[in-house]
Amino acid sequence: MAELSLRRVLIKNTGVQMAAHGISTAIGLATMFVLSRYLGVEGFGQYNYIFAFFYLFITINDFGVNTIVVREVSKQRERAGEIVGAMLSFKVLLAIISVLAAWSTVWLMNFPDDLRNALYVFALFLPLIALELPAVIFQVILKAEYPAIIGIFNRCAGFLLLMGAVWMGYGLTAIVLALLFGEFASLLITLKYAKRFVKPTWHVNPRLWKEVLCSSVPLGVAGLFVALINRVDFIMLERMTDLQQVGLYSAAYKVTNLLEAFPLMIMGTIYPLMSRYAKEDPERLRALYKKSVLYLGVAAVPMGLGITFFAPAIVQLLFGAKFIGADRGLMVLVWSTVFLYFSISGGNLLISMGKEKINLVILSFGAFVNIGLNLIWIPTMGFVGAALSTAITFFAILVGVTIAVQVCLHRIRHDEFPIALSRVFHP
Repeated sequence: MAELSLRRVLIKNTGVQMAAHGISTAIGLATMFVLSRYLGVEGFGQYNYIFAFFYLFITINDFGVNTIVVREVSKQRERAGEIVGAMLSFKVLLAIISVLAAWSTVWLMNFPDDLRNALYVFALFLPLIALELPAVIFQVILKAEYPAIIGIFNRCAGFLLLMGAVWMGYGLTAIVLALLFGEFASLLITLKYAKRFVKPTWHVNPRLWKEVLCSSVPLGVAGLFVALINRVDFIMLERMTDLQQVGLYSAAYKVTNLLEAFPLMIMGTIYPLMSRYAKEDPERLRALYKKSVLYLGVAAVPMGLGITFFAPAIVQLLFGAKFIGADRGLMVLVWSTVFLYFSISGGNLLISMGKEKINLVILSFGAFVNIGLNLIWIPTMGFVGAALSTAITFFAILVGVTIAVQVCLHRIRHDEFPIALSRVFHP
């Protein structure tokens, strides 16, 4: 009966999220279609560079807190209001620091005026994102319909405001401002619905901050390495080549970025269950992991082959003739997404078992591999070199995660977890 109930929850949540993902994907494709033609290759490169630039600051803005809050609230539902309220005050403080750090970095770097102004405006997303912490309750109680509805509203509002800016002939800064207003409206709706399930008690609680941060710091540092793996290529392309190369790479990256939303959506449902099973039922944890890898793998391989074969047609349809050549990057970059599909479940499993440091070791290795390969290949191969570096990096991460998970699952039944891990990472 419990297995049947779990299956129903997974089917319901996956169905809701897939419907929402379909709508969001359609809006994302429409946005790409319009902006790539309105802004041109360099302007489109600047637009996507903004998101790459702030990926690091958004990671600092979270620093693994959301993931640990989900885990702790899943285990201690009676403390939900206390945990969320205390960490909300911490995240607001962290957001203020992040905004100041971002503004200082932008001021120090030599950007074109329009790009610099847009970066200043985008920094205001950081406190809005921090205030969305109560939304973790939807993941804890497996109510996927709420974030799905809110996400659709966010994309629709942002798209309409963005199209208004384009219709009026405004530039990059106004486009970013339109997205900011859409995010603010989405925040208000998020807080309204979250109050139905959790009432955060805002307070400063250094003891609880320390309790959560003890687990989140490894995740936060790992997140910084993820930021380097996922976005450092944009920064290095802009510094080492030009915005034309950034624009072509952005076209390929936008396509794969849409595809990456699917496994993240699935993990939104599976991760809280992994957190429960890690504490209560290791056998069900093992079975859930194996099924998730199998199903995501079945989806990943045909997707990779299809995108590789149809890459020229996809680029021509979505971005137009100005982006000819971007298909060469897409053919390579899509395989980084395939490797992500295979590895994401293992990464979440390690976190659910409280082994965040394992991810940190693997991701730090991946970040160094990615930066090193970018330094070698970007000067000679441009954006195609960046795509190849990313694909190889994700393959290395997949190998590392798979080995770590197999060791952990083999040893957990014998209560030899710490010993096994020390043998793998400290021979």
